[in-house]
Amino acid sequence: MSDPDGICPACGADLERVSTAGALRFQCGSCRGAAFGLPVMRRLLADGAAIQAWMVSKSVEPTGQPCGFCRQPQRPVSLSSGTPPTASVEVCRPCEMIWVPADQLAALPAREAAAAGRATAAAVAPACCPSCGAPLQTDADGTCRYCHRQAVAPQLVVIAGAPAPDAPSGSQGILGAAVSLLDQLLRS
Repeated sequence: MSDPDGICPACGADLERVSTAGALRFQCGSCRGAAFGLPVMRRLLADGAAIQAWMVSKSVEPTGQPCGFCRQPQRPVSLSSGTPPTASVEVCRPCEMIWVPADQLAALPAREAAAAGRATAAAVAPACCPSCGAPLQTDADGTCRYCHRQAVAPQLVVIAGAPAPDAPSGSQGILGAAVSLLDQLLRS
């Protein structure tokens, strides 16, 4: 059994990672609420709605339910497309996540279909963590600052002429044999 991706702030059930059309969310199988990273919400919501929620949340007291990831109290915010309905969501500023209760999903100010397609294509760039959708900021070992999962694959760098760190010294080993063969080919 694997560790859950988070805990539902509403009912305490495990959150499941779900990706639809490149949009990653963490969904509760019990109450159907969902958590979205701020970059994903920027792609899915009407222009400026996610940033507006983020900016408004700065001045709102953290009196909401505990975040499903860091367990800090979230900040309740209302999102509106200018006309009713208005969606009530909760923002976790440390995790840069937005929790949307299931009954509020339909009230979110959605992006127009054509603009959403362009935004999705542009947002697939590696500026976001592939695991949680947060802005890609990695630790020295390549793990995401927010979800602590591997976000950047480790790379082995081989410098020509230098022995590999785990290669035997001298002309022995595969690297030594390859260098010797290459020298013979170049001289002939």
